[in-house]
Parts: sequence; structure tokens; C-alpha cells
Amino acid sequence: MKYLCAAGRRLEQARCREMKLVTFNVRKDVAADGGNRFLERRESIVQQIHREMPDVIGFQEVEAPAEQWLKEHLPEYEFV
Repeated sequence: MKYLCAAGRRLEQARCREMKLVTFNVRKDVAADGGNRFLERRESIVQQIHREMPDVIGFQEVEAPAEQWLKEHLPEYEFV
């Protein structure tokens, strides 16, 4: 179990909570990737995120169309 702790001046006053992080390699949407291309995996990515309910998600290889689709299908998350 991992914790995110915010400690002020005194460590014994630290407030900690569990934080869940996940990462996904979205992959570029290239036809040569076959079943691994984003268009083939996008629904399963969102389903997995809803199952895991992470606090923070790290995406890799996200191009503009994939980013827009993820924003539309994950409105509960803020993209930065």
C-alpha cells in the first residue's frame, strides 16, 4: 500500500491517504498495429479505468484525436 502524505512543519501531524496511479500506453493510431491500435483498444482502456478508479492516470503516446476521445469518455477526470 502506498500513501501520499502532506506534512507540515511537524511530521507527526502529517495527513496521509492512499493514492492509486495507473499508466496506459495509448499507442499511436497506426493501421499496422492491427489489434493494438487505439481505435481497437479505446473502449477497453476506458473500461479498465472505470474498474480501477485511479486517482491519477498517466497516458503515453497520446495524439490529439485520442486525447479528445479520452476527454469525452472520461469526464470525471481533469486533463493537464
